[in-house]
This record gives sequence, C-alpha cells and structure tokens, in this order.
Amino acid sequence: MKYKCLVFDHDDTTVNSTATIHYPSFVDYMKLVRPQINISLEEYVKLNFDPGVIPLFRDICGLSEKEMQDEQDFWIEYTKDHISIAFKGLKEILDEHKRQGGIIVVVSHSYANRIEKEYEYNELPNCVIDAFVAIEDSRFFEHNGFDLPRFTKAILEN
Repeated sequence: MKYKCLVFDHDDTTVNSTATIHYPSFVDYMKLVRPQINISLEEYVKLNFDPGVIPLFRDICGLSEKEMQDEQDFWIEYTKDHISIAFKGLKEILDEHKRQGGIIVVVSHSYANRIEKEYEYNELPNCVIDAFVAIEDSRFFEHNGFDLPRFTKAILEN
C-alpha cells in the first residue's frame, strides 16, 4: 500500500453537500432576509472561494453579524432534515482501503453529528472513521472558513 492514511474533507469530497445542502439552505435563508439577492449555484460556488464565504455574506449579500449567525443557525436546522449523497464509487474505495489495512481520516469544518449521520445514511462503514476531526467552530465568523490554530490542535489531539 503506497499511502497508509487517506485524509478526506467531508463536504464536496465525500458528499455532494454544496449543491444539496449549503446552497439550498442559503437560498431559503436569503428569501427570508434579502429576497432581492439572487445568486446561482455556479456563482455561489465561485464566491465561496473568491472572495470567501464571509465576504460573500457580509459584503455581497449585506448580512449583518447577527444575520450571519442567524444564517448559521438556519443551516443547522436545515441539515436536520436534509442529507447529502456520497459520490459514486466512494464506498468501494473506502472499503478496499480498509480491507488493505488503511486508515481514513475525516477533516472538516462541519459538525461531527452531521458527518456521522451522512456516513450512516450513505452506508459508509463505521469502521471507516478511524480518526474523526470535526472542527465545530465557535469562531467561524472570525476567519475565512479555516482556523489554522484550531485545525492544528485537532490533529495533534486526535
């Protein structure tokens, strides 16, 4: 085995979450607070990377700090009733890697319970989650979606 450990991001690597969770939740929330904002899925994906999700919400959509927190709360509620589908062939890849003695690590900014729920729903075996790093981020709105000190700490502790 060339690589004993595979490291996966969860969203849009393991499951198709932007198209099935993040964008639809964003659209539903924006209908409530900024109905004049109309951003396509393609634009949403591009804007999440450049300029980033916080500038998208704050500068382009005009959300206040309170509205951004409300959007996150809205998303948490949305994810309770919506599941992302794993990409085709992923289960077979993970099963084979585990069969050969490999380790799979999930690193994500998503909440652990959501990731576990999606692994279960998509019948990805529990044993796949050998080391589980979910950065449940209380400082989400203080950075651009990646908190290096918190990420490093999570890796070291797990």
